[in-house]
Amino acid sequence: MRRKVLVNAGEEWPDDLIAELSEHAEVIKYGTATVEDLRDAEVLVTFYLSPDDLKLMHNLKFIQVLSAGVDHLNWSVIPEDVMVCTNAGSNAEPVAEHAMALLLASAKRIAFYNSRCKSGDFSRPVRTALLKGSTLTVLGLGPIGLKVAEHAKSMGMKVRGYVRRPKSYPSVDEVFLHPDVAGALRGADACVVALPLNKHTRGLVDYEALSSMKRNGILVNVARGPIVVKEDLMRFLNENPDFVYATDVWWNTQDLSKDWDVALLPNVISTPWVAGAFGNPAVFGEMVRFALLNVLRYLRGEEALNRVDRSDYL
Repeated sequence: MRRKVLVNAGEEWPDDLIAELSEHAEVIKYGTATVEDLRDAEVLVTFYLSPDDLKLMHNLKFIQVLSAGVDHLNWSVIPEDVMVCTNAGSNAEPVAEHAMALLLASAKRIAFYNSRCKSGDFSRPVRTALLKGSTLTVLGLGPIGLKVAEHAKSMGMKVRGYVRRPKSYPSVDEVFLHPDVAGALRGADACVVALPLNKHTRGLVDYEALSSMKRNGILVNVARGPIVVKEDLMRFLNENPDFVYATDVWWNTQDLSKDWDVALLPNVISTPWVAGAFGNPAVFGEMVRFALLNVLRYLRGEEALNRVDRSDYL
């Protein structure tokens, strides 16, 4: 029996990679798969998992998720012997660019002055910040965090990193280890959150952590909303009007408008989750290619990238 790969039915899959996959396995659109296809499938490429379908997939060995994060998966229904890989790195450059855009817009008070100029007010009541020589903490030094560190270093910033497992990072001046997030943020002028959301990072940035930063600091979040404690953030922003929270991500992922209370605060700059695939279809195209190349690695017997440690989520 030929190996079977199920891919999301609603996506546009690149013909060249589908042809290459077909040399190793039969490629079937997930939405058109029969019960027999589900039972025989060895590989599943998707965003979301159907618990009912998973119960039928007795031959499933490998799940390639199209998103960089896997916090949305129901790990209790995924068999322990099934390998799950994220798509981390597939959108690192555009998300890092967006993080730097939010950082620069906050430091240079772009939104503040833009709205005043449009109303005819060309006065200059607020100072802009200099990033060169300032200290940036990057929470998470995965593909996105490393890109942010590189960009920041090229601008003359002092870069700190926060990780669970230390390595050598050429663009990082100082590394702090989990769980010392307060130490990593102490005295920082700015911070970019680039961590995955899991049991180690949910609620990591609380009132105490925020209080470690400068009162006129900037917190940029391009990771996941729940890494920051919403109630603590709102309290801190109300108490410190010179502090800026700049975000592309939210707590209510199914309805971003439910977090309008944060977006309304005067010291918040926000975008509606457009740093990655939702902002540009070309980004999603690269994410699809990145995922399929990882499936090819698996089918060829090579080591797959971005294997998930399920203990981080259970």
